[in-house]
Amino acid sequence: MEHSTCLVTGATSGIGLATASALAARGARVIVHGRTADRAHLAAERIRGVVPSAVLEIASADLASLAEVRALAADLE
Repeated sequence: MEHSTCLVTGATSGIGLATASALAARGARVIVHGRTADRAHLAAERIRGVVPSAVLEIASADLASLAEVRALAADLE
């Protein structure tokens, strides 16, 4: 997974958090998505607690809002 970039939506808890942690442990650069930036930052801290070498970025958007999805897509380009 080294040199890969993975966007994990819903990475603030449950399966999304576990997926983001597993990808980070395998060397991927992970974009941690949450509905709010605060929740995404907290998730990133939890991931770094398990994977100190994790390469993480934060992304936030309410995926129920098409305007926020478009803004997120533009930010990630």
